[in-house]
Amino acid sequence: MTTVIAPICLECTRYHRDDRTQFCCDAYPDGIPTAIVESRADHTKPLPGDHDLQFEPLYPGKVGDYTGNPLLTGREVWEKPDEGGEG
Repeated sequence: MTTVIAPICLECTRYHRDDRTQFCCDAYPDGIPTAIVESRADHTKPLPGDHDLQFEPLYPGKVGDYTGNPLLTGREVWEKPDEGGEG
């Protein structure tokens, strides 16, 4: 099994929920970098190419610390079977 962490983007006011053609936001209108989508980059801090726009919580105070270990922040975490094998 592989642990998958829901991208912080889904809880951001800047995320373009209506765009069904690509995963984008105000900071990255041409597509959110894979490192952010895969929770490998902390977009609560400035990152290259983000137009000085960082994560802004959709529901302030609802979810805990966005900057710490994503497994401890209250963000959705789920398991998925590894491709090509049993879990």
